[in-house]
Amino acid sequence: MPHKHARHIHDARSPASETVSWWSWRPGIKPWRAFVFGGLSMLLTLFLLLSGVVTLTAGLLDSSLPPLRLTGTVSARSKTLLGSPQLTIRFNASTSITLPVSTAASQALPSGTTVEVDFGPYLHAPYSLENAGHNYPLPGTSPAGNPLEAALLLLAGLLLFPYPALLFFWGWRDLRSGDIRQVNALVVAVRTVDQTTTRGPGMLPRRIHTWHGIAVQPTSDEATAHPRVLTFAIQAGIAAQLHQGDKVQVGYSPHLRHLYTLKLL
Repeated sequence: MPHKHARHIHDARSPASETVSWWSWRPGIKPWRAFVFGGLSMLLTLFLLLSGVVTLTAGLLDSSLPPLRLTGTVSARSKTLLGSPQLTIRFNASTSITLPVSTAASQALPSGTTVEVDFGPYLHAPYSLENAGHNYPLPGTSPAGNPLEAALLLLAGLLLFPYPALLFFWGWRDLRSGDIRQVNALVVAVRTVDQTTTRGPGMLPRRIHTWHGIAVQPTSDEATAHPRVLTFAIQAGIAAQLHQGDKVQVGYSPHLRHLYTLKLL
């Protein structure tokens, strides 16, 4: 049975287009958009890195220091949605906390039992209960907090930071210089990619997006300075007027390669 939202991609290329690498680190977006998007993304990744460093450091300190111990009373017993036992511990008339506990702790600590809850001094995260000399660790916790979570935050920040930083840097360079590089070139290939989706059996596909691209090879003296084939996103009306072998002049930002002008020569 056909998928309700099946997606199809139609890629129209000329034979020469097969030898062109259309993928690029330089997205071709406007410099101010790269500057804003890259800057906001950098702030997000820096927050992830900072959170990972703070969580890991605080966890290491908590594991080497005595716990912050608060005395409370078991006021209620319940279960999580997955059926695991949990206890509600009341510290005073207005303060209480509900903690998932092990089966042994649930059986040994009935309502009205006085318990001591151990918290990390820096993370302030509870990790064990104590009653009558017996210690009951809380499931999934430790005095060091959650080192795996801190490591994942650090890894996510390190993996996500470089590309937004590049976008921010390229956008800033293009905005600061205001340079539009003019190059005479030869059209190597024109490419059109259609994405369509089918809502259901017996229904016609509905077009959702069409992308048009052009690949050009700088000519004459400029070929020495720019030996690589350059690729740009273009509008449908321009794509319909271009053919392989046409001579054009392109004006683009040097770092992001956003296309500003394209003229047939």
